[in-house]
Amino acid sequence: MRVGEAIRLDRNEVCFDEGVLVVWKSKFAKSRELALHESTLGCTSCLRDASRRALPESGTPSFFVPRGGARLRLTALSRGPFAHLCQKIGLKARSERCRPTAA
Repeated sequence: MRVGEAIRLDRNEVCFDEGVLVVWKSKFAKSRELALHESTLGCTSCLRDASRRALPESGTPSFFVPRGGARLRLTALSRGPFAHLCQKIGLKARSERCRPTAA
């Protein structure tokens, strides 16, 4: 899943019963379904539940909601937790074109 697709992902686009999420009109205006691995589905449902508890009145339909309650922003990923996590686990780029990135 592309980072931009994750940022635009809304709660109603994740189907926990079927284990899929829907990406609407992404690259080249194409839509697709992505199957979620059982472990990813478990983590994703925990994230959903935690978000509901922390921000019950969030005004955004976004699936990924940071503490402020608005839709997640790309800058929060490129300079924040994503970059820190990549560094912490030692994730290295295979090449300049093939690297972990949030941008």
